[in-house]
Amino acid sequence: MAHMTNDMTAVRRACAFGVIAGFDAVFLFSATLIFMLTLNVKLTLYALIPLPIIALISLFFVRVLFRKFKSVQESFSLLTEKVREMISGIKIIQAFQQEEPESKNFDNLSQEYLGKNISLIKIWGTMFPLIFLFAEIGMAIILWVGGQQVILNELTTGELVAFLSY
Repeated sequence: MAHMTNDMTAVRRACAFGVIAGFDAVFLFSATLIFMLTLNVKLTLYALIPLPIIALISLFFVRVLFRKFKSVQESFSLLTEKVREMISGIKIIQAFQQEEPESKNFDNLSQEYLGKNISLIKIWGTMFPLIFLFAEIGMAIILWVGGQQVILNELTTGELVAFLSY
């Protein structure tokens, strides 16, 4: 039952995230790109420079995260099965005085599960800062190029502020 609940939670999260991310990626990106192009084509092209890097980072980490999620799920399955075995066979474990070995085995499975979760969190915790780093590099490029255009009177300050809001 716990395995099914954990799997259902993982599937539900993945589906919900996928639908929302897909909608955001298509609709919001398209609308934003159109608005940016109407304001300033040159600045829009500069703003798009970090996007391929962000896409590559995302693709790499999604593949790694998928493997890590699968590993965590498998470890959880082993841990859950061990608990089920121990509960159903508690009389036999006690009769043969196997409490200590069974406890150590359970501790090992628990530590393995914990380690895999920590590994997953480390990957997750690396992915988003990298994505945000390149997004901020894009913002710096926009400020640099846009600032130069404002100085040269090719762009108004208001247009730059409007562009930055996208």
